[in-house]
Amino acid sequence: MDLGQVVSALEKIYQEPLKDGEKRKIVFWMDPEKSFTEDINQIEINNVKIHVMNESNQFYTKYLLEEKDPNSNYLVYTDLELDTEDNWLADTVFYSQTFYADKLSIIMNELQIDPSFRGVLKKYEKFFENKNRYRKFKTFGIKDYTDELIEIAMMSVLCNVKTPDFEEVLKVILMDSLDDNNNKFLTDIEKFFDIDVFWQHVAIKYGYVRETKSLKTLLIHLLITTLSHTVDEKVLTNLQGYIAEYNRPNALVFVDHWMHHKTDYEIFDKYAEQIEQEIQIMSVIQQQPIEKFIEAEIFPAIDRAIIIYIVNSILEEKEDFDEYINYINIRRTKHFYEKYQNLYEALYYTVLMFKFYKEYQNGIPQGKAHDIYQAYVDRYHYMDTYYRKFYVAYDEESNNEILKKLQGVVENLYTNWYLAQLNAHWSKAIKQEMENDWSLPGILKQQHFYASIVRPHLDKNERVFEIGRASCRERV
Repeated sequence: MDLGQVVSALEKIYQEPLKDGEKRKIVFWMDPEKSFTEDINQIEINNVKIHVMNESNQFYTKYLLEEKDPNSNYLVYTDLELDTEDNWLADTVFYSQTFYADKLSIIMNELQIDPSFRGVLKKYEKFFENKNRYRKFKTFGIKDYTDELIEIAMMSVLCNVKTPDFEEVLKVILMDSLDDNNNKFLTDIEKFFDIDVFWQHVAIKYGYVRETKSLKTLLIHLLITTLSHTVDEKVLTNLQGYIAEYNRPNALVFVDHWMHHKTDYEIFDKYAEQIEQEIQIMSVIQQQPIEKFIEAEIFPAIDRAIIIYIVNSILEEKEDFDEYINYINIRRTKHFYEKYQNLYEALYYTVLMFKFYKEYQNGIPQGKAHDIYQAYVDRYHYMDTYYRKFYVAYDEESNNEILKKLQGVVENLYTNWYLAQLNAHWSKAIKQEMENDWSLPGILKQQHFYASIVRPHLDKNERVFEIGRASCRERV
């Protein structure tokens, strides 16, 4: 910054309106490098008195500003450090403004950052040496600066985050790589910011405190802390060291936002599968009743364990069908349901088939042809629906060993029990009642369907669409 730039910057300060409580402007020009010692006497600013302060006139300076001339605008130039304990002018400096004639001062002036934040910007001066980083920082348009916000803004720039947001910073870093040495964003933070400050922010916001830190253990910490919101901590004894001691809701919010993001969830899912193997979460689940994990959704292993539990229970002829259906319905709202949707759907309709079997475990009743027909219309046809929907799901993942086990019991139930009994009763009924007249009282014959149902609409110039057993019409 040359002398002309200095004068211009100073004039701009004095031209600013007085703040609340100000009666005049006093600016302390700090020049510890003594860059402008020979130039100070050349400076002239309209309506501003220039005073040079040194080691021997500090008390006089205070007297001048506070008693002798309490009304004039002053520029106090000094090469002294005024943050010492025995500083006579500490209170005066506090309510005045400070000015530095260096590159950092220009940056602070352009960003409208109060001089009180000079220390934090000085610490990260290397960050602002790059024009692109400075430009991105400036586009944030920050109005109310704090040390924390300045640091988060710098990290947001380094991680290409659109707004100062530490949650987004952390997600971008984790998504890049869990290998600290190969993570480009973590490398930039270490090079142009301060890696220790990054970890301090992580500790403050997410309760991650470890002597040896890494991105992988951080992710485990976030996942297990989130898991502890839906699973009793007593169940997670072996993983207790990964549960935050404070600010747990922040971890829950972070993981929830990530796993439900429209695109970023794919990397989350990949990490969740990787982490569940490293911490052997399946062994933790298997040591507890499955209901303790029924609301949890952090790891896909939880869904696999629930599916296996229901399948094994069916194969072992345990008839807690309402419980199984409730479990499946709960899982429909969870994150990994889509991944296991076909398994869940096949399992769901298998359970409904067994519920049907339990309802008629004493056998499908014999009866007259009309009664059997009406029973099929009212109730029996559900068994056919369950069977077809089982195979819709089965065909999507027919190579799955779990579905192959289910297929055996489904076929036995449907073919050897349901169809065998229903066909036998129906054949017997029609043989006894319908040999001479192939009709049922009150039931429209198929050959009369057109004349009775379709023709009347066509006579009214209406379109008719037949879908299965139903019909709909559209006026033209």
